[in-house]
Amino acid sequence: MAIYLVSVFLCFISGIIKQLKDNKIWLLILLGFLCVFLCFGYMCGSDWRGYEQMYEAIDIHSLFSTCTVEPGYYVYMFPFKLLHISFWNFYIFTKIIIFCIIFSTLIKYTEEYKYIALMFFVAWYGIYLFIDNPMRNLIAISISMIGIRFLLERNFWKYGLIVLIAVSFHISAIVMIPIYFYFTKKIPSKVYIIAFFIVYILFATPDLFWGIITKLFDWIPYIHRKIESYTIGKAAEFAQGRFFSWGTLVHILFFVIIMFYRKKIESLKYGVFLFNAAILYLLFYRIAITIDIFGRMLFYFCIFYTVVITSLIRIFEYKSRMIYVFYLLILSLISTKRIFEDFRYIPYTNYIPYFIKGDYPSFEERSNYNYMNSPYVEEE
Repeated sequence: MAIYLVSVFLCFISGIIKQLKDNKIWLLILLGFLCVFLCFGYMCGSDWRGYEQMYEAIDIHSLFSTCTVEPGYYVYMFPFKLLHISFWNFYIFTKIIIFCIIFSTLIKYTEEYKYIALMFFVAWYGIYLFIDNPMRNLIAISISMIGIRFLLERNFWKYGLIVLIAVSFHISAIVMIPIYFYFTKKIPSKVYIIAFFIVYILFATPDLFWGIITKLFDWIPYIHRKIESYTIGKAAEFAQGRFFSWGTLVHILFFVIIMFYRKKIESLKYGVFLFNAAILYLLFYRIAITIDIFGRMLFYFCIFYTVVITSLIRIFEYKSRMIYVFYLLILSLISTKRIFEDFRYIPYTNYIPYFIKGDYPSFEERSNYNYMNSPYVEEE
């Protein structure tokens, strides 16, 4: 639907027209539009089905006995259920809070090029995170963003506490613990280049990676069972991704550019931190392309990766700068191509019209709506 493209073009136009670029009221209007678009999605997406069933099933007598996910999410949603707040009011409220945290973080670090950063972020990450909405993962990401302040201040205990809270919502947040010890340090470029080549070789195919892991750790029963769960049967479908994609080419190019302009990136405020976060994102991207189960870890660094590639705008002269901005627009539009091939996103529905009318479809009607009305449902 047009709304996906409109959101990208609005951000782009706002970033190149001076009257809009410098208008604080327009920024609030645009953020309001993006919030309504991303946070109030209704029957589109997929994960909301499981979260709605989880929300309706929870009660004080079975708070943890039926817990199938990290306990932090149960503890968070139970007070809403206790107050008889409907699932969709709880769900949308949560997304709005997350939206404020993530988008304010993005704007804080991008400054004058915030609109171009919004364009790239919405197209590459925002639509998936807020509409398909891996909610627990998204909550953990937003909590981790709050903790970045303490990482930069080198306050380990406050940072560690916030990360542990994030882990209680989604285990993938554990990746944020080790970064405390090196994200503010200058790592030699040759270390990153070697790591980049090792990752590309090691994760050339899933079989190569799992074969090495099996030989190293197969003697430990717990790890042996985990390897089997990811490589045997239906679960293996979720553990294996693709060897190559057009996105890989894009990210290889950005790796070269970021390494080439490393000194200029590190001269920015928090530049060393931003550089390290962007490179780690690129390493995880290669891993996730081959083994999808690592994909959730990508999103903890995608905000700072967006900041870095947007900050590259200021490095170029005016004409080259405009070419680069149009290049980012093209990449954003290419990224939205996946939306028009996926029933999860088309058709797009919004909660507000149903709230105004007071007419709410049943769970079954909502759950089947995109399956029944999307032209992109795959035949089984």
